[in-house]
Amino acid sequence: MKFSIGKGRDTMHTQKALNAGIVGTGFGLNVQLPIFQAHPLFRVKGICSVSGRELNSSEVLKDITYFTNWKEILNDQSIDLISVTSIPSTHFAISKEVMASGYHVLCEKPFMMNAAEASEILSLQEKSNVKGFIDFEWRYLPGRQKVKHLLEQKEIGEIMHIDYQISSPGYQSLISTKQGWMGKEKHFGGMLGALGSHMIDTMTWLVDEPISWVNAHLKTHISQAQISNEIEHRDADDTFMVHGELVSGATFQMSLLNTLHHGTGSRLAIYGNDGSIVLSNDRIVELGKSYSSLQVIMDSNYDESKYPSIDNIDIRYIMAFYPFLNDIYVALRENKFNKNLPTFVHAYQSQLVLDAIKHSSENGRKVNIKEMCADY
Repeated sequence: MKFSIGKGRDTMHTQKALNAGIVGTGFGLNVQLPIFQAHPLFRVKGICSVSGRELNSSEVLKDITYFTNWKEILNDQSIDLISVTSIPSTHFAISKEVMASGYHVLCEKPFMMNAAEASEILSLQEKSNVKGFIDFEWRYLPGRQKVKHLLEQKEIGEIMHIDYQISSPGYQSLISTKQGWMGKEKHFGGMLGALGSHMIDTMTWLVDEPISWVNAHLKTHISQAQISNEIEHRDADDTFMVHGELVSGATFQMSLLNTLHHGTGSRLAIYGNDGSIVLSNDRIVELGKSYSSLQVIMDSNYDESKYPSIDNIDIRYIMAFYPFLNDIYVALRENKFNKNLPTFVHAYQSQLVLDAIKHSSENGRKVNIKEMCADY
């Protein structure tokens, strides 16, 4: 892929780059790799397949070693950080072996298959000399950063309620495109893991407060589809609805609908005792104080001049992942952790909520997260 670097980042070139490796040839190859390559503080040394597949002619990599056996990447002792982007059901075994080999880890979400795996990985990481990060990169979008700043300044007072809704026109894609592992619950496919994990992290990070209990319903609207004369069966959720409370007693509700012909996008509304904040489609931020109407205070039109231009990569990924890499670099080089940097601690906390949501849906009842894990 072709990319170019914009102005304002020349000082980065004077710092010594860290070497990275990538496990996984889906999101890792198509999205993370080109952003890593465009970042002056990182150099990708190798990428590997977990399934053993060979690259096709259009995917041939220049100056990057490709392995069909993922364990071979662990033989390159020059690598500092390994990004695990394979399917969730492989995260535990791969992350465990990567850390045991002495590499820092960036893990894709959902973190693990369940909280037991997440707890073990977090414990191993904390007892080792390696650092662990989770790919909650959407924290770094300008709109979310703006909302975070407003909340830190107590612009709307004490939080009373959060309403987070996403709806997208995914119906035609679901009935005409193979979902593969994304349609399989045994691999943690589905929307709860793919986007729900981000939504949980966004809420708890923004208000700096954990979730106390949840009541949830997961649904698979399109459980099968005939594609190319073959019927694909699915049991992973394509829709979810969750409500509950934070530890302060503030309430929340979040939902995702992906089986629609027409969607309205993303809307995050945070209501306090002194006003409201609304973030629409991660671009428009509205603020309304007591006795006044909501006013647009930020309309992020994605100023691409601040970021590298990379062919065929959605600018939103670049806007989020690029500054995320900046903070990872500082954490590894200087042992300084930006308050926004998502680590394995945040990954574990999110995993507990994901487990509680699944348990609630399966049993049709409210689930108290604190009862599930005393150290939450």
